[in-house]
Amino acid sequence: MGKNIKKSYTGERMETHVFTTATIEHLHRYTFIKPYVRNKVVLDIACGVGYGSNILATTASKVFGVDISDEAISYAKNNYSNDKTTFHKGSTSNIPLESKSIDIIVSFETLEHHSEHNEMMGEVLRVLKNNGILIISSPDKYNYSILPNFNNPFHVKELLKEEFVSLMKEYFKYLYFFSQKTISGSLILLDSQNSDSDFKMFSGDFKEIKSFEFQNIARFNLCIASNEAIEKENIVLNSFFIGDEIINTQLQLQIDNLKKSYSFRLGNFLINPIKKIISFFK
Repeated sequence: MGKNIKKSYTGERMETHVFTTATIEHLHRYTFIKPYVRNKVVLDIACGVGYGSNILATTASKVFGVDISDEAISYAKNNYSNDKTTFHKGSTSNIPLESKSIDIIVSFETLEHHSEHNEMMGEVLRVLKNNGILIISSPDKYNYSILPNFNNPFHVKELLKEEFVSLMKEYFKYLYFFSQKTISGSLILLDSQNSDSDFKMFSGDFKEIKSFEFQNIARFNLCIASNEAIEKENIVLNSFFIGDEIINTQLQLQIDNLKKSYSFRLGNFLINPIKKIISFFK
């Protein structure tokens, strides 16, 4: 394996040495769509350091990872290139692949990093086969930024849910919309407009229990889109990615870093003699 792309996490892209709730969300999205890409030719546009392309390659027949960053592509090539997976520099408005050559296009957390949404959709339709599928996600501007009063400095143009839906409807006929939110793990659920049943959620304490609809609190919107009908039995409706291992890994890293710190070592140096004295008189 090659060297890590960065030791300090900037937040610009998901990196494999970082373990946060975003890690769970990203891993869940790629895991969620593995059944769709089975034996398919896949484009992972804005692939970043390539870990997602690597996940997709476990079921796809071929994966092309494309990203605008020289640094990310270099890392991806050094760590994830193989007979099934190749990486190329390119942008969402200039994809370096042949027309009508891709079965499935995957684009996770890409739209918000640029303002050329229509140009991107034009390129998507160019490289996508007529019966191809786009699987795309984007932060929900209201729940991700407006409601928590949060500003991500790497985001250029976030979309409200209705804006995301409108963009997808402009370019695709058949659409399935999903909502995702991290809750000590990550849920991806089919939106109620496409389903006969709703997913109920509850929160509260001994004094009061509140119920609410999941789609109203989703931090990310996800869509599976095509210009030809998708058989419903081929749609993965709902899934849950358990976050225990990621959370435990994050906790262990924090503990390991604490043990390496100067203050921890100094504390041990001062306390150990006292521990020995106490032990002696027991």
